[in-house]
Amino acid sequence: MQLETEAFFKKKNIQHIIWKSSTIALICLGSIYLGLGYLGATSSTFSFTSGASILSGASQEYFGVFGNVILGIAIILACIPTGAGLLSSCALYFHKKVPRISYKGFLTFFVLFSGVVANVGLEKLIGLSVPVLNFIYPIIIVLIMLTFLDKLFNGQKFVYRGAVIFTMIVSLNDGLIAINENWDFISPIIKLPLSERGFGWILPALLGGICGWLLSLFKKEYRYGHLLLYLV
Repeated sequence: MQLETEAFFKKKNIQHIIWKSSTIALICLGSIYLGLGYLGATSSTFSFTSGASILSGASQEYFGVFGNVILGIAIILACIPTGAGLLSSCALYFHKKVPRISYKGFLTFFVLFSGVVANVGLEKLIGLSVPVLNFIYPIIIVLIMLTFLDKLFNGQKFVYRGAVIFTMIVSLNDGLIAINENWDFISPIIKLPLSERGFGWILPALLGGICGWLLSLFKKEYRYGHLLLYLV
């Protein structure tokens, strides 16, 4: 009983710390991105070609020569911890999957690969990543939302499968559109709500989840009915 009580309070303490740190991160990051959004909106009249040029130009406008120095230091301090964490976690993950290759070997490969990709240029890098992100992000968002709602449908795997499959069809189409505007295979057939804003996957995700839930009920009834017939 004492061990259960200690475990309960330990869990509560961890949840309290997570909520506190998440709230602080939400406020700080939200303030930063609101500022970046305001900076981009107020700089729309200038002839900047990318977000990086907007930041550089604004820094130089407000702080002069030292503005770019301040911006460079801020980017280094922000990117080094993130890059180190991503590189080490990727190397550790793949080392566990493929133990024959050492952790240092994977880490070296990812560092060199990232260095090569980083020198492609921001515009080209964004152009290459947008189709992939258009395909992956909706699926990730749906999985996260289903995780929060897991108790509502008792974690039925068919709900996950249905929602992800329906979402994947639309997000794949969005990824193809990002590569070539003529590769739109859904709009000529059906006009999805919010598709103009990049959220055309929402309705299919809901329909897929509902179909998966109904399928799980059907299989459950079929299994119980089959069992009753066997007992009779």
